[in-house]
Amino acid sequence: MSLNKFEQKALVFKCIDKIRFLNAVDEKILIETLDEIKAIKDADFDFISRLLIKEINPDYQKAGTALFYMADYLSPESTKDYVLNELNSSRVSDNKKIFLINMLSANGVKIPPEELDIYLNNPDEAINFETKKFLDGAKVDPDQQIDFLDFYFSSSELERKELLNSITNDFSGDRLINVLSPLLLTVDDVQTISYCLDITERTQSLMCVKPLMYLSLYKGSSKIAKRAAKILRKMEMKGIYDSDKLYEFYRNLMSDFDEPVCKVTFPDGNSNFSMVISRKTKQGAYYVLFAALNITLGPFSCFGFSSLSKSEYETVLKRFFGDYRQIVLPPSDAKRILFDLTKKRISLNKIIPYEFYCWERLTDDIKPSELSLGELLIEGLKEHKIDDKEKKLIYNSPFVQNWFYRYSKNNSSFSCLIDKISYLNENNVAKMDEYVADAAKDDSIVSNLKLRILYLSYFLKTGGYNDLADIFYSLFQDEASMIEFASNVLKRSIYEYMLVLRLPKGASKSDIFKSVKKSDKPVFNPKNFIHYIEKNWVE
Repeated sequence: MSLNKFEQKALVFKCIDKIRFLNAVDEKILIETLDEIKAIKDADFDFISRLLIKEINPDYQKAGTALFYMADYLSPESTKDYVLNELNSSRVSDNKKIFLINMLSANGVKIPPEELDIYLNNPDEAINFETKKFLDGAKVDPDQQIDFLDFYFSSSELERKELLNSITNDFSGDRLINVLSPLLLTVDDVQTISYCLDITERTQSLMCVKPLMYLSLYKGSSKIAKRAAKILRKMEMKGIYDSDKLYEFYRNLMSDFDEPVCKVTFPDGNSNFSMVISRKTKQGAYYVLFAALNITLGPFSCFGFSSLSKSEYETVLKRFFGDYRQIVLPPSDAKRILFDLTKKRISLNKIIPYEFYCWERLTDDIKPSELSLGELLIEGLKEHKIDDKEKKLIYNSPFVQNWFYRYSKNNSSFSCLIDKISYLNENNVAKMDEYVADAAKDDSIVSNLKLRILYLSYFLKTGGYNDLADIFYSLFQDEASMIEFASNVLKRSIYEYMLVLRLPKGASKSDIFKSVKKSDKPVFNPKNFIHYIEKNWVE
């Protein structure tokens, strides 16, 4: 006997109960739910599709999206009609109607803005409500901040001014400052920065504090930097801001999130490392920040994911890290590193993508370690006199095997060394030893390698590689051994450079260097240099 509509409805509700109120819907659960619905005996999929559309709750957008796509899968010919029925019903909330209009738009069915009045009960109120909901959501969801900034920076100059005027006239307080903060830090014209600072000074929200701290380091205009510092001092003097109030504010804002999990990779040959900060909400959704940082130049790239399911989160991490070793840092240590390197990059007047300022929100409730960055990196490390066996261990360590210098403007000392070598002929190739010995004492090379070793030692210590951490730290403290190590890295870099030059025309360089910068130095045959290197440098 076929099931009647009430029986089918009861079974469908049982199937979808596990996803109704989720902020992250696992693809596996979605497929299982769909399979369960399809298994209902003699199911009327048109009826079920209409039922799923009716059950969408716009307050749970991930779950609502899942219900919409299940409805569309079960009855693709009828789903649009069922959505239009909801849009034409006066009993359906404007909030849900806007969600359904967005879903139609995502599926290629566009409803012009001027036609919203046809469907919405109170268009102005509904749009205002959606804007407020967007701004409130942006306080904890970086993707929503990024959506606003993407729209802003893709607009014309006139449209940008109109957009700023619109949101600053209609909104105030934390909602407004939250979207203006990353804009304040990424626009490059002083007029817009000053305009945003005017609003910031009037609002004096605790959300102003971090952007004002960063902007006080701004090198594009000393006037802007001084003004940011002045606003911050006034907030302190009035008692609006102190450290305890700031972190209490952010702890309340981020109260739906569990403690962060912070992971890093070891420094590579370009002095870069990756930091991944992930946080889970009480509802089981994962938010993940991926930042690429340089130990001297700070953060230069960033992306992230919001509202991931557990399986999606695990897949993303697995693909990102691959076979790379990853170290888990205490959140306060990770925050100290991230915060100080960010300030460093701003002080150098280097560009930071606005995505970083948005995703950095995941760390706002974390207090940085009370130790300075320099103190943090050496905490718990022990120095001793390293022997030849330990030196060999260092040189053969997988942690430094990819430490090479490239011929580029970012490695001027190494590039100068290559230029000098290029003038040697086959009769005086041995002068390379003299050139390398001089370069290995170059302060820019030694200081860069020492900083890499410092970060490496700290990461090793934190990861439980205590003995190896102490060995590298001892190398850091031994000037003579450091010069010897620098010489080793330079020789390996020269060898790799020469091997690239020897490759046949059209051969792939992907296993060595992608490219070698052209210069005015004379053309020379690398064969003589490689022969000398392999005879005298390579063990």
